[in-house]
Amino acid sequence: PPRDPGIGEPPGGYPTREPTRTAGTGPDPAAVGALLGIGLGIMAGLNIVGILILYFMGAPALKALKDYEEQRKAGVTDFTFDPVKLGIRNADFWERQP
Repeated sequence: PPRDPGIGEPPGGYPTREPTRTAGTGPDPAAVGALLGIGLGIMAGLNIVGILILYFMGAPALKALKDYEEQRKAGVTDFTFDPVKLGIRNADFWERQP
């Protein structure tokens, strides 16, 4: 009996095109890796920007935290916040407090 040609094979027996993939198909691993690299780079850049913002603009908060810890260590029960003593500028609301 004559041989039944497979998918993508003509009766002569040589392939005419790449067989169709159905199971296990997905994106190209190299493309996935490239997209992951781009995404990780963007996230790292945003994190660096956030860290720099916290470092330069978070100085007043760190000063206040240090003052609070010193007051706590000294046994103070009625904590106070004095922005002038800490060298924190533009804290007008706190400077007007009694």
